[in-house]
Amino acid sequence: MFKPKSAFWHIGEHASQEWYIGDENVLGATGTPSVQTGKKGFMNEEVTLADPAFIRTMFHAFREQGINVGIATGRPRLETFKPFTYLNWIGELDQNHIATADDVLDAEKKFDAAPLAKPHPFTYLASYYGKDSDLKNGPRARLSLSRTVMR
Repeated sequence: MFKPKSAFWHIGEHASQEWYIGDENVLGATGTPSVQTGKKGFMNEEVTLADPAFIRTMFHAFREQGINVGIATGRPRLETFKPFTYLNWIGELDQNHIATADDVLDAEKKFDAAPLAKPHPFTYLASYYGKDSDLKNGPRARLSLSRTVMR
């Protein structure tokens, strides 16, 4: 019953997703509707450690100075882009440099290599170089990724 990915684990995972992403997103994200409806989702009420306007101003200043900010997160695309959008940060960032858990899953399928999730450097490298870069055939900095992906 307590094994990873057991039926019990899936019940807990789904309940967690219902509460975090809310009823409007749970069916699309999990393929299963909410068991108990009426949840807006905590994701829609993210609390930041600093004032969101200050962070937006910082991102804007970086962009104006030609500094490209990379985001490397273990969160899925929805859980990254939705808060970044309502916090008004997404327009200050180059989305090609926002690497999420969904990008990791896509790369694991594309390269037939797993696991590429943190602490593997893939997420950081995708964020740094951009998701549209050829991470398999790049400079020496990508060597550890290439060894994993090309085995």
